[in-house]
Amino acid sequence: MLGIAPALPIRRCRPRPEGGSMNRYAGGRTWLKTLCLLPLIPALLLPGVGVLASLIIVAFVLLFVKSSRGSTLAMRHRSIPFSILIGALFGLALTLAFGLVVEPLIERATGSPIDLTELGAIEGDFGAFLLLLAIGLLFGGIVEEVIFRGYVVGWGVALFGARAAPWLCVLSALVFGISHLYQGMTGVVATGLIGLCFGLLYLWTGRRLLPVIVAHMTVNAIGITALYLGLE
Repeated sequence: MLGIAPALPIRRCRPRPEGGSMNRYAGGRTWLKTLCLLPLIPALLLPGVGVLASLIIVAFVLLFVKSSRGSTLAMRHRSIPFSILIGALFGLALTLAFGLVVEPLIERATGSPIDLTELGAIEGDFGAFLLLLAIGLLFGGIVEEVIFRGYVVGWGVALFGARAAPWLCVLSALVFGISHLYQGMTGVVATGLIGLCFGLLYLWTGRRLLPVIVAHMTVNAIGITALYLGLE
C-alpha cells in the first residue's frame, strides 16, 4: 500500500507595506532640503563673516552628499566662450545700470550712500588693490555664486521642484543682500537687487554657474578698480 505524504500548508505571500520605505524616503528628502537651505542661516545671522561658515557647510555637503554635486556645480551654458561672453556683457551692463541709475535712486530713498569703509582705503595703493581684487574675484565671484546660486538655487530646484525656482532665487538674493550689511542699508538693498539679477541670469542660462560667476567677477573688478582710482 502506497503511503501518501501529508500536504504541506500553503503560505500566501503578502506584499510588504510600502509605508515605511515611503516615510524613510520622505524623511531623507526633508533632511536634504534642510541641508540645502542651511548655509543661508550663518550668512543671515553674521553679515560678512557668516559666509565663511556657509562655505564650510556647502563644502561638507558636496563632499558627502553625492546627489548635490551635479546640480550645484553645473558650469557652462552652451560653450565656455559663450558663457564667458554672456557673463561679461551682463556684468558690464549691470554695473552701468546700477552705477548710473539704481544706486542713486536707492541712496536718495535711504538718505545715505553705500558704506565701503570696511573694504579699506585702497585708493592709490596698488598692493592693497591687488589683494582686494583677488578676494573679490575668487571669493566674491566664485565662492558666493557657488553658495547662493549653484547650491541654494541649483540644488534647491532639484529638491523642491522647478516651481520653487523663483522663490529660491528671491530668498538667496535677500540673504545675499543682508550678508552685506556692513555696507549700510543702501548696500544691502543694492547688493540684494544685484543678487536677484544674478539669480535671473542663472535661471536664464539653464542654471549654469560659469555665466553668473563671470558676471559677478566683472561687477567686482570694475567696482574695486573704481575704488583704487578714487572714482567711488
